[in-house]
Amino acid sequence: MSFCVNCGAKLDDDSHFCDKCGSPVKSAQIQPTITRAVPMQSSNNRLFCPRCHSYNITTQTFQEQKQSVTTGVSSTNLREKRHGFIWWLFVGWWWMIIKGILWVIAFIPMALIRAGRKRKYVGTTKTVNTTVNSIQYRVICTCHSCGNTWQLQ
Repeated sequence: MSFCVNCGAKLDDDSHFCDKCGSPVKSAQIQPTITRAVPMQSSNNRLFCPRCHSYNITTQTFQEQKQSVTTGVSSTNLREKRHGFIWWLFVGWWWMIIKGILWVIAFIPMALIRAGRKRKYVGTTKTVNTTVNSIQYRVICTCHSCGNTWQLQ
């Protein structure tokens, strides 16, 4: 019969770890390995090591961004710029008469001028960009008793 060096509890001759504190016994030489097996949980929902069945475990959670997609939606509220009331009051009424006479006399030059004219627009354009991130979480468990490392899925 031997005793634990860490807590002083009695140990069985064939045990490799202390049942009370989980520290390894000097005679046990276990190499740490990395496994992907999901450990079982005990009845009180605590994780234990699948290799040595110790509860002396720490977990680390890693957040990884897998992909990011950005989409944009634009909405436009434009209208053609027109003359105001003051312009129509003082200039517009006689300008329409002159313009009508010019259309009758010089149809082809007026049509070319109108076709080549650049229109002026006023208004607003609103663009909304939306980014969707795909995030994955990984949980890595490490047993402090035997050094076993595994990943929860």
